[in-house]
Amino acid sequence: MCGLVGYFGATSIGAERTFLDMLRVDVVRGPHSTGVALLSEYQKPKVIKAALLPDDLFNTKQFEDAIRSTYSGYLGHNRWRTQGE
Repeated sequence: MCGLVGYFGATSIGAERTFLDMLRVDVVRGPHSTGVALLSEYQKPKVIKAALLPDDLFNTKQFEDAIRSTYSGYLGHNRWRTQGE
């Protein structure tokens, strides 16, 4: 079982925080890995994923560097491992 969350629209600090909170809460749908896709009309999508809980992923340099850019879409995924790593 896995979980998906997302936000599309005007970028603001509040919208970003809401997305991160949604991904934190969604961990009940899958605690084994977390992924985020950041989408923009003007740049290629940025995908960050790791076998970490959401807060641990948020504290990685890769995530911190990516979130500094402006995006209009955020997609998040929490994975519940059923087979494999």
